[in-house]
Amino acid sequence: MTDVNTFTLQPHPTLVTLVMLQRAFSRPLAILCALLCAGVAVCARQQATLSPEKDPTTMIIEGESAGDVFGMGHSVVVRGTVKHGVMAFGGDVVVEGRVEGDVGVIGGTITQ
Repeated sequence: MTDVNTFTLQPHPTLVTLVMLQRAFSRPLAILCALLCAGVAVCARQQATLSPEKDPTTMIIEGESAGDVFGMGHSVVVRGTVKHGVMAFGGDVVVEGRVEGDVGVIGGTITQ
């Protein structure tokens, strides 16, 4: 006869394997995601010379920008030349200079 006090539950082997895999890959995956986000932020920052005017949420593009310009929650004022395109999410785009590509806005206006 089996004693109730000595009976123990054993976890399923597949569950143990999944928990071990999660522990093994969670930290490297988090580090990889952080490095990817930092790399994207650095690349986006190098594409244009930004100089805030009176409003800290306004990006002013002066001179020549060889890449695309993205304003996430910022308005974009182009006073120089943008070789590709300008996109603003949640802000306006004011073109006082030249944009050789497309100009798009979601949640704002385009002024030339």
